[in-house]
Amino acid sequence: MSWLRPSPLALALVFEAAMNGRRPLKDDQRADAARLMAIFKAKKQEARKRGEMLSQEMIALACGWSGQSAFGQYARGIIPLNIPAIIQISKALGCSPKEISPGLCGSIELAEPKVLDVLEENERLRRSLSELTRVVETLSVDLSKSYPELAAAKALLRREDQPRRSL
Repeated sequence: MSWLRPSPLALALVFEAAMNGRRPLKDDQRADAARLMAIFKAKKQEARKRGEMLSQEMIALACGWSGQSAFGQYARGIIPLNIPAIIQISKALGCSPKEISPGLCGSIELAEPKVLDVLEENERLRRSLSELTRVVETLSVDLSKSYPELAAAKALLRREDQPRRSL
């Protein structure tokens, strides 16, 4: 009955996913990650030949991410690639999105510049909204510290919003 036993690789993937609280990636998702890593390594070697440097950190920053962690997780197949990430990474690496993930990118017509423009604008707006939210929260805290009356009014409003309990 040895044919019923899963391979050590399959067990390792399931164990790693369980420890991370994630489902294991499908075969096509792992293939996308492998293609991404191969493209990155090839671009890194090309950069070295030109006397330049290319790192995961540089790609992540070009994608608008805070550090190399997200790119590393995509490239190692820890998290599955998605269309916005593929578009950002392909621009940073100077390759076609279909080179990274023919399956995902085949589902939409990426040859149309309008589709890319809409996806990029959506991602840009999402980042802007996130930054704006952070600024507003910071200002709100700063104003509450500067104007104690404002903090008291906020507290009063919060109390009025809570349902009243009868005895």
